[in-house]
Order: sequence, then C-alpha cells, then structure tokens
Amino acid sequence: AEGYSNDGTAPYALLLQTTDGGSTWTTSWESSTAISMMANKMISATEGWFAAGVQGAQRSLQTQFYYTSDAGVSWTLKQTLDGCLTMDLDFSADGALGVATCVNNSGTQMELATYTA
Repeated sequence: AEGYSNDGTAPYALLLQTTDGGSTWTTSWESSTAISMMANKMISATEGWFAAGVQGAQRSLQTQFYYTSDAGVSWTLKQTLDGCLTMDLDFSADGALGVATCVNNSGTQMELATYTA
C-alpha cells in the first residue's frame, strides 16, 4: 500500500501480510520514505520480492528491492538502483533471474533492469 502518513505530510508505504486467507492483516514492513510501492512478486509460498520507490539525492528516483524467505514475515533490503522508479517486476520460478521495468528520473523513458542471484 502507498499513500501519505496519518497527518498527510509525508509519503508513506507499507506491506501487509495475511496468514488466514485475508480475514486479518498485519504490517510486515513500513517506511515513511517510500513514495511508491508498485511491484511485488511471490515466487513461492515462502520467497518473494517487492520494489519500493524512494526519492534519492537531488530529487532523483531510486528503487529499493526487498526479499523475504519466510513468507513475508520479515524483509531484507537486497539492492538499491539509482535513476529508476520500478513500475513492475517478475522473477523466474527459481528466483535466479529477475527483471524490473523502470521509469527514469525525468519520466521520459522506460528502462529494463535485471537481477541475477
């Protein structure tokens, strides 16, 4: 989810997790610096990725890629990519290869980023 903090002054993003088919939800990750949460991909019941867009130095865009191996209970920052605001991502079934489509800093073109484990 993405939006603004409760007082409406700062960008805010969070990731919610359910273990009972959606009856209840808990926050498993949150950041007050994220401006976008456009992409996530579970590659198995326990492994998954999400991309959080943030504003970097001098108003440049940057994506932070997070990984979970415990079904979303906890998330680890794996990589940061400058000049990229991720719009979508996908991974091979084994998680060894990932691709992300990004908007560049000026918003004038799309770029493709790849990840290999």
